[in-house]
Amino acid sequence: MDVKGELNALNHFPQATEYQCFLLDKDNKVLLVGNPTLNLHIWGLYKAQIAGVQQTERTIITTAVLDKTSHNFGNVRKDSANPAVFTITNTGNQPFVIYRVSTSCGCTNVDWDKQPVRPGQTTTVRIEMTPDETGFFSKTIDVYCNIKESLFKFTITGNAIE
Repeated sequence: MDVKGELNALNHFPQATEYQCFLLDKDNKVLLVGNPTLNLHIWGLYKAQIAGVQQTERTIITTAVLDKTSHNFGNVRKDSANPAVFTITNTGNQPFVIYRVSTSCGCTNVDWDKQPVRPGQTTTVRIEMTPDETGFFSKTIDVYCNIKESLFKFTITGNAIE
């Protein structure tokens, strides 16, 4: 916590900006700003800076849109496999790439195309939820990709019954 505002005085941050994470040098000068756990590009910059390696490769950024961000299964049977599909359209001028996908639960399996998606084309993220307990569930799926925000978040909900 920078209660006295010393980092701001040293680095001249804009007043309205809230930062999640800083990489500081030995003199507390900010080298990088951003959350490396949410953005693979920032993670690469952090690793390169810490290792003292000059990073020459740049991440290609594009834009993409989702057909939906959530799916409600309604009532489903416990231990039954329940599929959902999310469609992503590459709206940018560069190939769209999904780097990795993580889920908030081991009861959720995800499959996606590993190939780059050309501008104007679509790809799908296929999810299969197998609830292992009864009751309401709400799970998230993080899709890490080469968009400015670094990831898309999907939510799946439902109610598992016997």
